[in-house]
Amino acid sequence: MTLGAFSFVLGDEPVTDFRDLDTVETIRSATSDDGDVIPAGSRGTVVSVIRGGFAYGVEFAEPYGAVATMLAADLRHVGVPAA
Repeated sequence: MTLGAFSFVLGDEPVTDFRDLDTVETIRSATSDDGDVIPAGSRGTVVSVIRGGFAYGVEFAEPYGAVATMLAADLRHVGVPAA
């Protein structure tokens, strides 16, 4: 799905306030940007906020270094980075 499609589906308002380096968990399985399967319940780190919260780049440890572009509706907030 392209960012234009994200905008069409979600409108103009940000969906959440996830921030860089927040820990999140997938609610449903996803596919990484390289085609790897990310199972539901996988934890990852937000590495980019796209268009003010329309989508997020999330990096996962398994498969090693996998990054997926995900909608906020597919993520659950787990924690924030230590200060």
